[in-house]
Amino acid sequence: MPASHPLRKAYHWYRSLRLPWRRKYLIGHDLSANLYWELAPSYALSARPRRLVSRAARAQELLIPPQWHQWLRHVRSEPPSVEELLADVERVQVLKGRVAEVERRWGGAGLVRGERGQGVKRGAPGEEWGPSNWVPGKAEGGG
Repeated sequence: MPASHPLRKAYHWYRSLRLPWRRKYLIGHDLSANLYWELAPSYALSARPRRLVSRAARAQELLIPPQWHQWLRHVRSEPPSVEELLADVERVQVLKGRVAEVERRWGGAGLVRGERGQGVKRGAPGEEWGPSNWVPGKAEGGG
């Protein structure tokens, strides 16, 4: 059933009700149909409720959006809205387009990883620079 199906909406509304006998409340869902729950504290002195996520049935791996991850870890008090999640997806797509444009413009002349994990500048005419090429005391200009 799609997420917008009326029966699914009714089920999610019912599961989100904070009824006195219920200990697990549905808080929301993300764009991958993962469900986010909040468990009532099991004893009166508990500082904050426990939060968890249940993976969507069709998902191969659990990918949690950063906004929901913040909510799960009590970094933010309010769960993210669907509009906020959609805006973040759009932001990532714009960022990927900008990165592709920069890589196309520069032609791959950025920093790459060397053999030992050190930054090596690629594309500079006639010069190879890296931390291993620098010798202390051998400064340019006669030092």
